[in-house]
Amino acid sequence: MSLPAWADIVIVGAGPAGLACALFLAAHKVPFLLLDALPEGQNQSRASVVHAYALEQLEALGCVEELVAQGIKMSELVSLDTDEQPITRVALTSALAKYTRYPFGLLIAQCDVEAILIKRLRELGGVIHRERRVARVEDSPDGLIVILEDGASVRAQYVVAADGSKLQVRASANIPFLNPSTGKPATEASPTDVQFVLADIFLREPLPRTLPTTRIWARFDHHGITLLIPIVSSIIKGPAQGHLYRFAGSLPPGTPVPHAPDAAYLQAMLNERGPAEHAKLLHVASGSRYRVRSGLAAQFAKHMPQSGGWVLLCGDAAHIHSPAGGQGMNLGLCDGVLLGRALLAEREDQTAAFERYNKTRRVAATGVITMAGRMTSLYVGWFWRTRIARTVFNFFMRIFMAIPGIRGAVAWRISGLVYRDSV
Repeated sequence: MSLPAWADIVIVGAGPAGLACALFLAAHKVPFLLLDALPEGQNQSRASVVHAYALEQLEALGCVEELVAQGIKMSELVSLDTDEQPITRVALTSALAKYTRYPFGLLIAQCDVEAILIKRLRELGGVIHRERRVARVEDSPDGLIVILEDGASVRAQYVVAADGSKLQVRASANIPFLNPSTGKPATEASPTDVQFVLADIFLREPLPRTLPTTRIWARFDHHGITLLIPIVSSIIKGPAQGHLYRFAGSLPPGTPVPHAPDAAYLQAMLNERGPAEHAKLLHVASGSRYRVRSGLAAQFAKHMPQSGGWVLLCGDAAHIHSPAGGQGMNLGLCDGVLLGRALLAEREDQTAAFERYNKTRRVAATGVITMAGRMTSLYVGWFWRTRIARTVFNFFMRIFMAIPGIRGAVAWRISGLVYRDSV
């Protein structure tokens, strides 16, 4: 399909953030051009939970009911020690029920979230131009020029960068992307980077008695962070008699990790780090490794000097962080919807709308980067590998979590509702 010479709004990237922005605009009958480099169904992302604030934002898109119907409602979060005894227990439903229609974490594969958003976008007449990779964006007196690798180009007034942490739009706009702790470029790999093994796996019956099917199994011990997340998916295929889980396990810096962990590697990790009654692997749907880096764009909205247009960042183009805490997809979805709202502002109020978007979403991203980074540093660092340190920490953590109001405050932050009043 040929591209137009001009589009007022060009969205680059059809992941959760780009789709949410496009869908919000489509729901308000605002035209846009949505480009994505990948063929449909090729996104290998590993997010698996949607929290309350993101679900509230998605109400405007008309697809929340289908999402909730397909996912698993997780009513509590429990972290376990080496002996599978609770360190913390946060009852999401009881803490949040008075304040939101979605007092739970929704366990659902990111690919299924995207499929539901795409279905809704098509119902509203939206189109995704697939396999159209953007090479760069140029600022000119004639507008922002989006230049594709195949030589095609489109002029625009607004370019939304939802193309991930390593791609082209942010770099073309000369927006720095730095690790907020070190000040170094966030896209540079380092020998000190923590790694995660990630996999979608099907487990055999019977499941270990301590492995839940409606909430996350999360252990924090000398190995680091180990998660088994029950999910349902209409897209991830495997044996009908198996139970689908998303496995995530942290590894210290420098640990050799295969690019695509196979069944033998993953079964060994399950035996070493999973429930005491070993979970038996039936099928590996996919496996990968993930190098943890934190990054934050210096600005999420930049007014370009020659064209007078705007380059606007959302999702991983604006921020990246450790998967600890399960916040990445939530940040991106909320970015997309809130950026859509800013694009709808009257032209005379648009600068203020973009400045507000920049301020509020950078605050949210900074909060998540800090929380996820602290969790990762603690549970993967040298301190956590000594038993006496873990024992003392867990003792005081249990006391701390027993203080009235603390569990509710934790639920409020994890749900994302802490950012509700900042919009």
